[in-house]
Amino acid sequence: MNSSSATCTCSTNSHCQSLVALYSETKLTPDYIMPGLISGCFVIDSLMLSTLECFYSHSNCLSAINYYIKESYYRFVDYPKWFDVRPLVYHRMLNHFTPNASMESIVKEMMIEKWNPSIFYKQYYELCAPSYCTYSSTVRAKTTVGIIVSLISTIGGLCSSLKFITPYFVQFVGRLFRLTNRRQRQQQQGNFSFLKLIMHSY
Repeated sequence: MNSSSATCTCSTNSHCQSLVALYSETKLTPDYIMPGLISGCFVIDSLMLSTLECFYSHSNCLSAINYYIKESYYRFVDYPKWFDVRPLVYHRMLNHFTPNASMESIVKEMMIEKWNPSIFYKQYYELCAPSYCTYSSTVRAKTTVGIIVSLISTIGGLCSSLKFITPYFVQFVGRLFRLTNRRQRQQQQGNFSFLKLIMHSY
C-alpha cells in the first residue's frame, strides 16, 4: 500500500483495517478489491472481521483469486497440478448464515447451520445406536527392570502399612488376652465358690 495514502498504521493503532486487494507486479493501484475480505494488524483480526461472500457462486471474486494464484503457481512450480475450487452455494431456505455474515458471528454460533429440534431420546438412540462397540488397548510386557521396580514398590508399601497397623494390632491382641484372662479367673472363682458351697452342705 502506498504510504502517502495510508491513514492508519498498526504501529500506532492495533485496530487498523483495510480492504484486501489484488495487485500486479508493476502497478501500485489495485487490479481488484476483494469484497468481504479485511486485513487487520493480526491474523486473527483479519479472519474474524472478514466474510465469506468472496467465495460464493454469485461473486466473481473467487475466479479472480484463482486466476492470480494459478498464474503464480504455474510460474514458480516445476510440475504443476492444478484444480479449480468450487464456489460456495447460498440457499436462503437452507443456510442460516448469510454470505455477508462475519466470521466472528459464525464462530460465536459454533458454525452450526441448523439445530436438530428433536428432544426424544429414544429416536436419538435408535438413530445413533451402534451395532457393536469395540476398543483396543495396548498392554506392554514388563521388563526385568519393571518387575524389580514393582516388587520394591510393593515391599515399600507393605512396610509402610505394617508400620501403621502393627501398634494397633498389638494393642488389640493385648486387650483380647487380658479379657480372656479375666473371664478365666471369673470362671475359676465361680467354680471354687460352687465347690465350697457343696462341701459346706455335706
